[in-house]
Amino acid sequence: MAPRILRLSQRGSARLEPLILPFSLVLITLLGTLALLAPSASATLKLGPYIPPGATDNRGPCPGFNTMANHGVFPRDGSAIPRKRIVNAFRKFYSFSPSLTNTILNSAFAQGVGDKAAQTIDLVQLRAHNKIEHDVSLVRDDFYLGNNYLVNETLFNQMLSFSATKKFLTMRELGRFRKHRWWSSHVLNPELSFDTNRQAVAFSEAAALAGVFGGRLRLYAVPVEYLKAFMRDQRYPGNFRPPVIPLTFPELIFVAGRIKLAASWP
Repeated sequence: MAPRILRLSQRGSARLEPLILPFSLVLITLLGTLALLAPSASATLKLGPYIPPGATDNRGPCPGFNTMANHGVFPRDGSAIPRKRIVNAFRKFYSFSPSLTNTILNSAFAQGVGDKAAQTIDLVQLRAHNKIEHDVSLVRDDFYLGNNYLVNETLFNQMLSFSATKKFLTMRELGRFRKHRWWSSHVLNPELSFDTNRQAVAFSEAAALAGVFGGRLRLYAVPVEYLKAFMRDQRYPGNFRPPVIPLTFPELIFVAGRIKLAASWP
């Protein structure tokens, strides 16, 4: 009897699987629509010309922050960025809901990243190992292996090689590359630090990339041209328009879960 029940359960799960993603997208869209009702003060923010950082400008490991500095939305030297400006910039240019950005900032300040009293962040502070920055980045070296905040071109090209179409990187492909990076670090880094908390951050970062630049209509598949601009050059893609409906924390967790499932994570 038990094996028969198990088989019935498996068949039922198989029937439901194609319904999970569409139903979840409907719920996510509803939550995002509610986030649209939140007041926004981002209208005055303008995307300036792309200027790579100079010798005295500081940058961190996050392409989202670095891109805003490279376009003058944040101070180009990467110093003393006010919390309010971060929230407004991420709302306008990445379509992050204010609650999602504030959750990230609260975590950073709680870990001693940034000036909690002044509510500001210097990009160089984001380099602090095992705070916001972590091992097993998609395109950066582990802290033990070298520079933990500049893009490693070899790793970036490895990521693109996981794209079957060479035009889009799907959630499944992103998940497979995330697992590949873990195995690589596991072999090369004797001081690897990648506990469950760091794993959650890593998959959430991948989910943010897919949620913003992939989008719901493409089922979170990210165009390669966006990856080259945003992740490699840390430049805002010229023809990119952020999602109308903001990315919320529940959607981020949903997409992170899908990527983790695709990775067949241990």
